[in-house]
This record gives sequence, structure tokens and C-alpha cells, in this order.
Amino acid sequence: MNEALTTFNMAFESDRFAVILMNLEESGPFYERVQGMDPGDKRKLLQFILTNVMEELAARHNRGYVTEIDEFFACLVSFRQEDGPERKETLLQLARETQAFLNQHYHIQLTLSVSSVHSGITGISEAYTEALDAMEYKLVMGRKEILSYEDIHKGTEADSNTGYYYPLQVEQQLINCVKVGDFEKAKTTLDGIIERNLQRPAVSVALARA
Repeated sequence: MNEALTTFNMAFESDRFAVILMNLEESGPFYERVQGMDPGDKRKLLQFILTNVMEELAARHNRGYVTEIDEFFACLVSFRQEDGPERKETLLQLARETQAFLNQHYHIQLTLSVSSVHSGITGISEAYTEALDAMEYKLVMGRKEILSYEDIHKGTEADSNTGYYYPLQVEQQLINCVKVGDFEKAKTTLDGIIERNLQRPAVSVALARA
């Protein structure tokens, strides 16, 4: 791990981490403004702008590293202080400022999802999974939103009518079982999902829209 951090010129501020995912919703106006470049170079310019804007905004209070993963841009936030109740608001503020700045100055429109704060290197993976899980809700809550995993999770725990049980990690487990041909485990996983959702007193809004 230390060698990898040195190779990529990364340094962590503390043992507390979170992940903010960015989904590009609208880039057409940005590409139209950039003339004399081929599509590949335009994409690289967009990635450069998005990366630098978010990393600079994150650096005001903490440290952030942005990379592109699949169809998303992910920002790993390393907190300068290990403890503090304001960390969640700091993440949300970073997401809001990034979204507003890129839309106002570059006509780049984003949906962002924010994980909760985790401890240790191993917590980074969990934070990324949470951000992915929260991003799924954009189909229900609408695009160009800022989605907090903690808020969504608390909402579904407090009111069973606000969502449905099908977290990303369970979905991935089901997919993997089917891919490797473990149909017995796939059936068990699917039965568990169905049973968990049938325990709810009514069909949720999210499930009805799905």
C-alpha cells in the first residue's frame, strides 16, 4: 500500500475517509463550446476540469483525489481531522459547490452521491459501495440531485414505505452467483430479497416506479 501511494503521489491526512461519486448527466453544452478538438480530446479536457475543480475545492478543508471508474467520477476524500460532527456537512457542501461551479462556469451538469465516513484503508471500499448504493436512487429522486447514503438509509429504516430492500452488494452477489452457475445460492439470495420486501406493509414508491 505504501508503495502504491508513493507511485501515485498520494498522501492521506488521517484515518477517516469518504467517497463522493459524480454521474455526468449533461455535457453537450460543454462540448459545443469547445471548438477545434476531436471528441477524445474534449473528453480528456472535461475530465481534467472536473478533477481539478473538485480536488481544489476539497483541499480547502481536507484532501481529495478524483479518478474515473466505469461511468462515474469518484472522489476519495481524506479528512484532515479524524473526528468531528461537521464532516457530513463538509461532504455535502463540497458536493453542492462542485455541482454549482461546474454548471455555472462550464455547463457540466452532475448528479452526486455521498457516502458516510469510514475508518481505515479497508473502509474506502465500503464508502465506495455506499456511494454506489446511493446513486441508484437518482432514478427515483431525479437527476441533478445530491444523494446522501446516510439520509437515504435513515429514511428507509424509519419508514418502510420510502424504499425497497435491494442493496448494491446483494445485487452484485446475485449476479455473481448466476455468472458462476451457482443457482442454488442464487435462489437462496433471491428468496431472501423477496421475503425481506414482502415483510413491508405496503409497496414502496421506489418499487412501484422500478
